Amino acid sequence: MLTPQDMARINAAAYPNSTTGFEAADFEKLLKMPNIVAFTRPEGYLIFRVAGLEADIHSFTIAPEYQNKGVGTDMLRDALEQLHDRGVKEVFLEVDTDNLPAQKLYHKAGFYVVGDRPEYYRNPDGTVSHAYTMAYYYGKEDLIGAIDRYRLPL
Repeated sequence: MLTPQDMARINAAAYPNSTTGFEAADFEKLLKMPNIVAFTRPEGYLIFRVAGLEADIHSFTIAPEYQNKGVGTDMLRDALEQLHDRGVKEVFLEVDTDNLPAQKLYHKAGFYVVGDRPEYYRNPDGTVSHAYTMAYYYGKEDLIGAIDRYRLPL
């Protein structure tokens, strides 16, 4: 299991130009929250916020030296399986529209774009980036259940 200090080190290495990077104290506080589920390996971490049947990817970072080697794919697959075992039916995330490697990773894992968020991210240079909202459903029954849960009475 990674320590908050390890997570901060990986985060800083993966996002060296970030002005909003997480420090060890941020990870300590986050990991103490009751609805947070973290999956860690020496190469990185994947943190979810779980609420009932839903989970949101809060943060997913792989150390630069392990990126594009299948580590993130394996970690995401294992985490999704463990969340399903806990009763989660759907998983959501936001990903920068310019982050093509991450989009490819999520699409390969079975996520679909279900929305967009204009001006979602603030970049270190002061510009803003848009994000896609992506969703993962474990099976046809979970997708149908989600549609029924979110159907608004008209």
